[in-house]
Amino acid sequence: MREAARFLLPGRTEVWFRPGSEAKFGRARLLAGDDTVWAGEVRKRLLREHFDGPVEPGALAFFNAGADDPAALENSLESLSLFSRRRAVVIYEAEKLTKKRFPDFAERLKDLEEDILVVLLTEKSERELSGLEWVEALARRGAAAFFPAPRNDRAAEEWVAGFCARRKIRIERAAVRKIVEEIGHEPWELAAEILKTAFAVEGGIHVRDVQEYIEPHRKRGAFEWAEAVMAGSDRALSLAAQATNYGQECEKAIGALFFLFSNIERLEARQGLPQWQRRSAESGRRSWTKERRRKGRAVLWELDLTLKRCPSEFRQAYFDLTTAKLLEIVHGA
Repeated sequence: MREAARFLLPGRTEVWFRPGSEAKFGRARLLAGDDTVWAGEVRKRLLREHFDGPVEPGALAFFNAGADDPAALENSLESLSLFSRRRAVVIYEAEKLTKKRFPDFAERLKDLEEDILVVLLTEKSERELSGLEWVEALARRGAAAFFPAPRNDRAAEEWVAGFCARRKIRIERAAVRKIVEEIGHEPWELAAEILKTAFAVEGGIHVRDVQEYIEPHRKRGAFEWAEAVMAGSDRALSLAAQATNYGQECEKAIGALFFLFSNIERLEARQGLPQWQRRSAESGRRSWTKERRRKGRAVLWELDLTLKRCPSEFRQAYFDLTTAKLLEIVHGA
């Protein structure tokens, strides 16, 4: 059986909260995968259930396995605070808890005192974690869960519906689809926009709310990038770096720059333009000659085709590269 089959899926983590589960699963939990939102929710609940009240001084410790001292991290698994009856240790970048750097970690994990909870967090997949002794031990005991981020629209819609259900936010089905259409598949972006919108409205989220609170914000970001490209500003590079692999920023940015190029041509054809579009077109016309616009469009078409074909994890890198190419064009390189 593949190692992946041993990991619980997010919904199955409820078994961790059943009375007496400590005896079966021990006091360590591994939360893996790139859906950091759902994994974060489980982490908070684990800590809340563990302490069952206010956290006493020194009872909660945080470590980064890639940066912190190995001895201090390993020692934290066996020492209780003098001021607290329970202790929890949260370890980020858990994939770096290798045998070479943390030789005693696996043994310390096996011998945890019942009053110590260890929460291990990593954005790696179960396949990437295979081979680590302590990972295999937790997986066999049902104490490891995999939280994959959605990879397509259908999965993203299910994610949005599930997130809203857990947060007790009412949302109509059409609004779910519209949110995914505007934002994409990135969990933390979806969560942030949903929470902001829910705070601003009453009676649940409807399509009109998405159109009012989310759509303009997303378009504004795309046009900021396009305007920076039009001006030949290096700020376009920093804006491109804010895009995500599973979001819709790249597609919206492509559309925004095509729109600005079209406005220049409408201006040259003496067609009517709103005042703000006219100012932008007049400014862009000085830098983006007809030949440069032709080259720019070719680069955008190439990016559009690439985004449809390439693995999601490379989308942001291609967007960065395209931004650099566009700046070279506008500067006459």
